Amino acid sequence: MSAPGAPETTPARRSRAWLYALGALLGAIVVLAVLYATGSFDRTLYPLGLNAHECARDRGGSVLCGSQLEAQRARLRQIRREEARLEVEREAERARQHAERVRELHELEHSTLGKPGEPQAEAERGRRALAEKVRAEIEAEG
Repeated sequence: MSAPGAPETTPARRSRAWLYALGALLGAIVVLAVLYATGSFDRTLYPLGLNAHECARDRGGSVLCGSQLEAQRARLRQIRREEARLEVEREAERARQHAERVRELHELEHSTLGKPGEPQAEAERGRRALAEKVRAEIEAEG
């Protein structure tokens, strides 16, 4: 029996209340499942390993997940490609400079002309000194 003045609860009302509570619980579970599947909780669940999508920490300690992680990886790949391209350009420039020095050395070793009015022996000494300097630079470059 119920208290005086209280609404009477019947078994039908009690079962209907349970159905409403069960429906609300199932609805909340469905909403949480959808949010989980879309990755809304990934950053929060990443330390526990329960994230839905792939996540990783960047060097700054931030957690990146899903499309943000892919965008960061794409930026890093672009930076690495650019670094490799610049290294190739630097190596090509070093090779060009080396070839220029070798050509200069070859010209020095095979030239017989001195400056106008300069004695031939002095021109030869200057040419040899310059050739030695260039040869030393070439050997230092490897």
